Formats: sequence, C-alpha cells, structure tokens
Amino acid sequence: MAFSGSNFSNGAFEFARRLNEVSPILLSGFFLPEIVDPAYELHPTGMAEDKGETILANNVHWFTVLCEQNKIEYRIHIGSYELCMPQLYSARDKKVIC
Repeated sequence: MAFSGSNFSNGAFEFARRLNEVSPILLSGFFLPEIVDPAYELHPTGMAEDKGETILANNVHWFTVLCEQNKIEYRIHIGSYELCMPQLYSARDKKVIC
C-alpha cells in the first residue's frame, strides 16, 4: 500500500484486513512525504520539513497500530518521490501519476 503525505486510505487497509482474514498476508506500507504549501518552503526554520515529518510519522504509527491489532505481518518503507518506482512517473513530465 502506498501512502502519500496525509492521505491514509482506510478503505485500502480494510481490504487488506479482510484478505488477511481469508489467508495471512504480508502487507508492505510505502510512505511518501507530505507535499507542503510552497509558501513554507522559504521559511528559514525548516517548518515545512517538520510538518511533513510529523504527518509521515503519524501515518507510519497508525499503519503499525492497525497491522498489530489485526495480526497482519507488515513491512514499512519510507521513501521520497525520487525513489518511487519508475512506473509511477510520466515519462514526459516526471510527475507522479499514482
């Protein structure tokens, strides 16, 4: 499952939870950082990075809690948009299309 910033798909997790009830699964959570308001990018104190890291940490924590509560084996991958699978990029404009 891929999570981008503050987007946490409860529906996708519910689907994975139900699959795990039928037969045990290994669920990988790939977490991408939040894209924050560009106005914050010029802020000298690193406010944008702090906000993005907090959102990312909350999503990782929530994913971990849900997996453990539902006895789902899981792996966590934290990345950046540059490390996304090449299939997620448009060859013409390099925008994430997932």
